[in-house]
Amino acid sequence: MNGIGAFPIDRLPKVGAAAVSMGVFDGVHRGHLALARATAAAAAEHGVASVALVFDPHPDEVVSPGTIVPRLAPMIDNLRRLELAGIDRALPVRFDAELRALTAEEFLAALAP
Repeated sequence: MNGIGAFPIDRLPKVGAAAVSMGVFDGVHRGHLALARATAAAAAEHGVASVALVFDPHPDEVVSPGTIVPRLAPMIDNLRRLELAGIDRALPVRFDAELRALTAEEFLAALAP
């Protein structure tokens, strides 16, 4: 991880009603900024929070052990950049075998209040 702890699946923050984007966001480049802005706009349109879930470590490192994916910037910088782009809450989430094993429905249920 890049100097900041990511939430494990059993301690995921409860997100509630939100527009959510998720990914590695490993450098918050133009494409990431466009996604963050679209998420913030959707949240505003629906009157909910905008949330970015930032996976760490990179899923490829879990799916293919021994793989190392270089990061473009430290996690703390990426979280800050997402918030500067309009995201209300940028949250690091630990990507591990337990998270990988969840169905989409189980993952969403873990985020629900």
